[in-house]
Amino acid sequence: MPPITAEQTLERPLGRSAPKTSLRNDIQGLRAIAVVSVLLYHMGVPFIPGGFVGVDVFFVISGFLISGLIIRELQRTGTFSFSGFYARRLKRLAPVYLMVLLASGTAVMTLLTPLQAGRYVKDLIAAALYAANFNFAGQTAGYFADPEPSPFIHFWSLAVEEQFYFVWPIMLFAVLVKARRSKHLLWYLLGGVFAVSLALSIVLSHLDPTSSYYLLHTRAWELAAGALTYLVSAKLTALSGKLRILLMGTGLALIVLSSLLVTKTLEFPGWVALFPVLGTVAIILSGSGGFMAPGADRLLGNKPMLFLGNISYSLYLWHWPLLVVPQLLAAEPLRLREKAVLAAIAIVLAALTYRFVEKPFQALSIASRKKRTYLVALGTTAVLVTAFGGWGLVQQQSLQSAQASSKLTIGADRPGTGLSGFADSVVDSSGSWIAQTQLIPSLDTVDKDLTDIFTNGCNNNGADFKASGCEFGKLDSSRTVVLFGDSHAGHWFPALKKAAEVEGFRLITITKSACPSVQLPITGHPDINGPFNCQEFQRAGLERIRELKPDRVVISNSERSYQGFPGVGPDYDKQWGAGLASLLNGLPTGTKAVIVGDNPGWPQNPNSCVSKHLNDPDTCAVKRADSYSSALQTIERDAVTAHGGTFVDTVNLLCDKDVCPAVYRNVLMSRDGNHITTPVARALTAQIAAALR
Repeated sequence: MPPITAEQTLERPLGRSAPKTSLRNDIQGLRAIAVVSVLLYHMGVPFIPGGFVGVDVFFVISGFLISGLIIRELQRTGTFSFSGFYARRLKRLAPVYLMVLLASGTAVMTLLTPLQAGRYVKDLIAAALYAANFNFAGQTAGYFADPEPSPFIHFWSLAVEEQFYFVWPIMLFAVLVKARRSKHLLWYLLGGVFAVSLALSIVLSHLDPTSSYYLLHTRAWELAAGALTYLVSAKLTALSGKLRILLMGTGLALIVLSSLLVTKTLEFPGWVALFPVLGTVAIILSGSGGFMAPGADRLLGNKPMLFLGNISYSLYLWHWPLLVVPQLLAAEPLRLREKAVLAAIAIVLAALTYRFVEKPFQALSIASRKKRTYLVALGTTAVLVTAFGGWGLVQQQSLQSAQASSKLTIGADRPGTGLSGFADSVVDSSGSWIAQTQLIPSLDTVDKDLTDIFTNGCNNNGADFKASGCEFGKLDSSRTVVLFGDSHAGHWFPALKKAAEVEGFRLITITKSACPSVQLPITGHPDINGPFNCQEFQRAGLERIRELKPDRVVISNSERSYQGFPGVGPDYDKQWGAGLASLLNGLPTGTKAVIVGDNPGWPQNPNSCVSKHLNDPDTCAVKRADSYSSALQTIERDAVTAHGGTFVDTVNLLCDKDVCPAVYRNVLMSRDGNHITTPVARALTAQIAAALR
């Protein structure tokens, strides 16, 4: 995001007198391109899969401008006012930042359900402390993968820049004091930061893509690129018009092509981010020496571009909560035209914010207000953290109280095809019986209701995997059962583990989240940057099964989830059937297949609805016909039956003839709208075990 809004920058070449004053309208145009790219990407416009590179453009601009400000002051005065620098940054950034944070926090706490609001309190507090990037780097769902993204996730880039602002003046001050004896020391510093950080970015984008996306040490090279651009531009005072046009055109091409061609499946930032970074560098250099490239004023400095560039900081801050909060309130995904209306509202709100908040604060003199600026910023942050932290505790207690007061009315008994007596089997994680006067899992813990396979390292995630599997049950048994599939196989693990212990067979699990055992030609994950290796896992898992020659293979997958995945074609049902046939035909002779059909799913997390309708949870049920694909279920049933196997119809077990309840008696049925809860899996142990005999 753009930390210096509407900055009209003067270039002072290093070691030369300042050129004639010029406004860098081309930089404002760059900001416009960057913020529009991010906005279109977040709207889900299909032809901008790489719009997130707009943030990389902002990083380079920030490195260029801030380094220039620091270096000029150091060279002009021989010293540097750290208090003045930080006060100016707070004056420019904090008013809008804190205003949007306050407005977004208030909207989240008042409009969303208690369950939803409680999830985002930590994110809000981290954003208030300029630590959002650390907060999101520590979460399992990355920037691209969260099904319910936080309204505060976009604050991560602000946090990166604030952390940069904290350390960068100190480093430049230390080096420029020494630079009087070594004029090359500054170049060594900037080049070293660029090289080391880029190397870390390339390596860690593969090893730890979530952290590398969010943290400063893998983003510093982009900011250092901006700083190096300042040093280079100081020496390029007499570029020809043709060369300036070439630089500008090349830069625009690199940025636009990055937005059009870069996808979330690539390792990012890594080496891929070089394209938007170098594009931004080229455009900035095209305006070196105080003269923009011919045509730049018409292309980058026209009124619409300057308008968007001026409001880019406010627009970046406002657009995301305006897109996300309505989506969290909606029962169905927002359509593109609805998002376009929200984007237009964000532009209007950003323009008003720029006019009535940004500009007035920019006009204030900082000289006599440093101390007051610090105190106001710190005080406001403290108030926000305290208020929203307290509010979060109140929401959690309110949710717990609501569950307690509603415990006699939740989960009406629903006579259906497979639910009769279901809740009588429910036990907690320790195996104890649960009284039916208590909602389980509780609403405030259901999102953490992960079966053992997801916490003990046995389930595979990301690019790396082990197909050897983990073993449970009676390890020396002559009878072996293999569980093979994606996370929907994993959530049946409690039932299979219990059956293995009771019936005395060896259970081996071979699972990988977001990768079906059905042999679909998946080449990547649309919401995960970097390699995914799904086909490699499928082949290795099947090869492991051939080695084991088990008595039974339990196959279960999220049937409807892979439409639109890289490598998957438009005729999805046909591909699923072919992939299933390939899997079944590849099983060793004598191994019987058991397909546990996919569980019913919800378009949105039903537990948010339940938290709002505790006295009438039937409101949160999903229509049976909408909860699964009858066509895919038929394909699976027919295929496994033809191979002499068994099909377990979980929709019949978990739904009545009309709907699938979100709560049955006192049991929450789904963890997130996609996966069943652990009590549900345990409750169906007998039905799963019977299919294995």
